[in-house]
Amino acid sequence: MRDFLDVAGSLRHEVGSDFVEDFKLVFEGIAELRVAQSKARIDIDNIESVFAAFEIAALFGRLGELSVEDTRRLAPAMRRVIARTLELRIRFPRLQPGADGSPVPYGQFARLVAKMPSVSVMTFNYDVALDHAVNSADIPVDYCLLPERIVNGLEVMKLHGSLNWARCSKCGQIDAWPLDQLSGTHFRGRGSEAKWSFLEFVGDLQRRVHCAAPCQPDPVIVPPTWSKTEHYREIDSVWKRAAKHLSEAENIVVIGYSLPPTDQFFRYLYALGTMSRTRLRNFIVCNPDGRPTTKRRFKRLLGQATRGRYAYSTDTFQAAIHHLPETLAHS
Repeated sequence: MRDFLDVAGSLRHEVGSDFVEDFKLVFEGIAELRVAQSKARIDIDNIESVFAAFEIAALFGRLGELSVEDTRRLAPAMRRVIARTLELRIRFPRLQPGADGSPVPYGQFARLVAKMPSVSVMTFNYDVALDHAVNSADIPVDYCLLPERIVNGLEVMKLHGSLNWARCSKCGQIDAWPLDQLSGTHFRGRGSEAKWSFLEFVGDLQRRVHCAAPCQPDPVIVPPTWSKTEHYREIDSVWKRAAKHLSEAENIVVIGYSLPPTDQFFRYLYALGTMSRTRLRNFIVCNPDGRPTTKRRFKRLLGQATRGRYAYSTDTFQAAIHHLPETLAHS
């Protein structure tokens, strides 16, 4: 989150004509926020803080010298900037022409999940690295957007939306574009000898058809603001399914999430979602930031009956995947 905008800024000259105006507008909005720093503290280096500021500015209808129309366009432009930055920076290893592997270590994670019974995944990430890995392992991905379960599918609950989710322009329903339905042309290498491919499809979202009508061009990305309850109503089925799984879970493993103090949604999701008579055997957190405050935040999240089952490590995602089977086997 800290360097996302720096990365996005470095890509401005290679984003393509469909995204140039979005990048230009977002960085004009950031320039206006910089002026506001003379009177108030706004973290303009953090993508989530800037996104939140843009959402709230749209409610006011003004942000510095920007026009009302440009202010209203800031949040949609930010969604496209986030999507395009992820597309241009997430590398898929090119195994051979026409065959692309999953970003490391997602392939390893998909193989682990395939061996584990009764597992589900909740993520705050927008990207499709996990989705690609699961799909490549011949496991159907169930995004939990619909009431019906996908047979033998892995439930992947993307609680903040996803790059491959679009909104139907006719009925307003959220529609997921399955990765196995993407054309091979969406994987684009940088040169014939490239070792990596980049999955680029967000600019084509409006070609996705639902209700015999094109989908809207912007990916469904939920902003990290106090008003996101309104946005969550659109994907409430995902959050309901997440709460159901938490209530039934015997093991909860959190990887790479630091429980920031501002994220009250996760606290309520955990507190209300885990209300059941199911006995929780393990609550495991793997976070490489190593800060004592992160470990304490998770401990304060847990009730008295659960604190004795809490384990914390500074493992990276890859290390956590390697150690997890043994950890759960000995619990």
